[in-house]
Amino acid sequence: MAEQTKTVLLVHRNNEQGNIWKLILTLRGLDVIWEPANDDIVNLLEKFQAARAGLPSLLLVDLGLKSSDEKTSKAISICHWCMKHYPKLKVIPINYVESEIAVTQKSWAISQGAIDLLPDLNPETLVPSINCISKILDLQPLQPPFQENFLKQSTPVLASGKTLTIWLPTKRMIDHFLKRAIALSMSTKSKPPPLLGT
Repeated sequence: MAEQTKTVLLVHRNNEQGNIWKLILTLRGLDVIWEPANDDIVNLLEKFQAARAGLPSLLLVDLGLKSSDEKTSKAISICHWCMKHYPKLKVIPINYVESEIAVTQKSWAISQGAIDLLPDLNPETLVPSINCISKILDLQPLQPPFQENFLKQSTPVLASGKTLTIWLPTKRMIDHFLKRAIALSMSTKSKPPPLLGT
C-alpha cells in the first residue's frame, strides 16, 4: 500500500511568505492547505478532521495573528488548545518578522505547546526551516545539491525597503515533482520516486 501523503495546514497572513511556504512544502512532497489568517483555527481543525477523518500532520501558524481580544497571539492560543484537545498534533508558529529566533524565544514557544518556532523565510533560513519540518515529519533532510539548486533560484525583490526573496522552481524540480505526483496517484503498492537530492 502506498504511503499516505503528509498534510500541512498553513495559516498565514503574509501573501509572499505564505506563497513561498506553500511552494517549498509542496516541492517536498507535502499536501499543503493554506487557509486565510482570519479564520477560526479551532473551527478549521474540526472541519479538517471531519472531512479527512484525521488531523493534519503539521499545523504551521503565523505567530503575529492576534486572537479576538487583540492581546494574545492566535498561534499561542492554538498551541494551548491543541495541548488540551489534540496533544498529538504538531504545531509550529512562524515569526515572519524575525530572520533569527533566539534560544529564549524558541524555549518560550515550546513551553507554550509548540514543537518549534521558525523565522521568516530567506536564503539563510530556508534550508534549516525545511530540514526542521522534515525532521518533525520523519522525512529526509534536503541534501546539498538540492539546497544549492533551490537557493540559486532565488530572485531578490525590493519592497518597502526590505529585500524579499521569491524562490522559483527549476524545470527539473517541476518535472520531478510531476513524476512523483503521477507515480503516487497511479500506484497503490510502490513508493513514489525519492525526492531530488535524497
